[in-house]
Amino acid sequence: MLLLTLLVGLSYFLPTELITNYYAWYFVVMTSEMVVMCSAICLKTRASLAITTICVMLLINHVNGLFFGGHLEGSPYHFVIKYLEYIELLACSLFSTTIVNKLGKVYRNAIS
Repeated sequence: MLLLTLLVGLSYFLPTELITNYYAWYFVVMTSEMVVMCSAICLKTRASLAITTICVMLLINHVNGLFFGGHLEGSPYHFVIKYLEYIELLACSLFSTTIVNKLGKVYRNAIS
């Protein structure tokens, strides 16, 4: 599960702002989502189904952004993509027992 969380985090923090070509940017972003989706399917963790579903939604939105001009800053594409990526990171964190146990210890120590 931590490996899947690491892959999702790496795809989220991928330095895509360095890519200046419009089509190359979409290629890199969609490829990273497909890598996360394939690894979620192969790793078979508790979050695999949720991560795979979110990756499919991200891929659909990236294709819509590519074909319908989502490069404008105010388009709904940027709003939807940001929240889907946050949800993807949150799903990994919530399904990971290691992360939840560590947060539980921190919370118990904070209130006592």
